[in-house]
Amino acid sequence: MGMCNNKSKSAYIFPGITNINNMRAIEHEMLQKWISPYYDFLSALLSIDIEECISGTGYKKLTGIDSQIIGYAVSCAVYDFYVKKRGVLEYVSGYSVGMFSAFYAVRSISFISGVTFLHKLNKVIYDLCLNEEPFAMVSVVGLTKGQFLSVIGKRIDVDIVNQNSDVSMVISGKESVIQELEGDVFDAGALFFKRLPVERPYHATFLTKCKEAWLDSMKSVEVRDPLTPVISPTTRQILRNRKDCIYEIENNFCSPFSWFETLKQMWDLGIRDMYECGAGNDLEKIGKYSGLEHKYHRFI
Repeated sequence: MGMCNNKSKSAYIFPGITNINNMRAIEHEMLQKWISPYYDFLSALLSIDIEECISGTGYKKLTGIDSQIIGYAVSCAVYDFYVKKRGVLEYVSGYSVGMFSAFYAVRSISFISGVTFLHKLNKVIYDLCLNEEPFAMVSVVGLTKGQFLSVIGKRIDVDIVNQNSDVSMVISGKESVIQELEGDVFDAGALFFKRLPVERPYHATFLTKCKEAWLDSMKSVEVRDPLTPVISPTTRQILRNRKDCIYEIENNFCSPFSWFETLKQMWDLGIRDMYECGAGNDLEKIGKYSGLEHKYHRFI
């Protein structure tokens, strides 16, 4: 598989946690063919019958980490079919925990290693953080970062964990604090304030308390040099070796990121075409508000 020789550069991009019920028929068919060698492994790990769950009627039964892992599998499957059709592109990147799919794509980790990482991370966060007050993640549209910080004032236990555009962000924090914010956010001019269906507070700074346990749990999983450069959403650095990839895996879950800045970094690198690998077209929808003229493609 060789690099594509387009004048402008291209990238495969991977969404984070997606709604697998939005999967199209073609993606569902690909997943069924692709995932069959892993039925026994996944069924044993998740204590569910994976073959039954992806039979066409079982997706709605999947929640939490089960749904997240199937979403990861969809991204890996779509990527492998894409590569057969288009070959390897110049860059790869991932939105949030979509980086695990990105690392699979560049063969820095195996599919099973990615599942193991996601499963271990889910357990670490649950064991160390979720015995506290409930948290929430919310999408806010219509305020700049500065305006939102003014609304927060001296409140603690709430973070801006991602910036999708100048006036679109994701926040995470204690549920009680976020509930207090809702009225103030609309008073300040927000157009949209919607809770996200996410069970873990990814990228919130208070997750740093989980880092020691996470580092210990990931020691047994092999990480290799990437075959293609990977753009980090948390640092915007280009990851070119095993050490770079390990650093991203260690820190991604507890570090805020900016997909907006990542898109601008891609534009500066000459990337004009984006090939989204996942269930749905979430990243295309987000990209429309960036002000950048990337062209988005979906597997056909």
